[in-house]
Amino acid sequence: MKKVMLTSWIVGTMTWASPALAIYNGTPDTDFTHQYAGLMFSKETINGIDKLPTCGATLVDADYIPDQYKRRIVITAGHCIRGFSDDSAVRDLWVTFIADPGMVMDTNAPARAPVALNNVTIMNTFAGRGWTPLARQITGVGIGAYKDDYAVIVLERPVPDSMVAQPALLPAIGQAVEVLKKPAEVTGYGTIVWGNSTSTGISGTDANGQTIPATGAGNILGPRQKMTITMDVISINSWNIEQSMNFALGNGTACNGDSGSGIIDARNPARPVLLSTVSMGDFNCRATNTSTRVDTVQFKNYLMERLAENP
Repeated sequence: MKKVMLTSWIVGTMTWASPALAIYNGTPDTDFTHQYAGLMFSKETINGIDKLPTCGATLVDADYIPDQYKRRIVITAGHCIRGFSDDSAVRDLWVTFIADPGMVMDTNAPARAPVALNNVTIMNTFAGRGWTPLARQITGVGIGAYKDDYAVIVLERPVPDSMVAQPALLPAIGQAVEVLKKPAEVTGYGTIVWGNSTSTGISGTDANGQTIPATGAGNILGPRQKMTITMDVISINSWNIEQSMNFALGNGTACNGDSGSGIIDARNPARPVLLSTVSMGDFNCRATNTSTRVDTVQFKNYLMERLAENP
């Protein structure tokens, strides 16, 4: 979820159909560096598609994860599980790690719904079940309401090395403080929504050929694909990380549709570490991106409890 002070809006589950570019000011993820970053689908049906793209997700590993769960644990945002009309904290889900899902969008912009996912097949999609401790889907409140905005997904089968060579590592307790005032990466498939949801405004393209949204404009239409951006970590509290989204300083942004995507400490590319999951930010995606930390005792305990209950 992205938020502005006391006004919140959902990045993932409530805006899964927005058909715009992914991470703003990012680059297409074509170098296979971020294979662990996935796209999560929910069981909803629109335009004849019954697995709709919902949020970002990250395939993870850790020394303490039992062998039977290796390459089967995926982390996303809690509101990506809970933010539906049934308000369930447990949900059947699917995840893919392909760079381009081949999304074909509805030409009716207000509907903002896909009509086809040409590259998503049974061979590259992994079924699973997700759980979240998030008490309920909350909007219109401050940052503290989302301190439990993470979720654990257990896939039915492991993701092969040929698809994801290196899962992201789960962090040591308190490891997030090591990136304070340093850059960290986020990779997502999400969208850009700028201002209202009915008009389209474009003010040009950036160096990577991406559309630059005009202030006050609405949806920017385009492909949904995996993209990556580095943002500066500007503050950390006991449950959240905040990163700069100031375009003037060269920062990019996770935005609409990027909830659940992982904030990664990639200072050692051979050992990417998941620090947090994208949760919320300001409405226009211009100031700060807020993510929920997974380097806490509470998160580790929750993960291990879910594994113990679901052998």
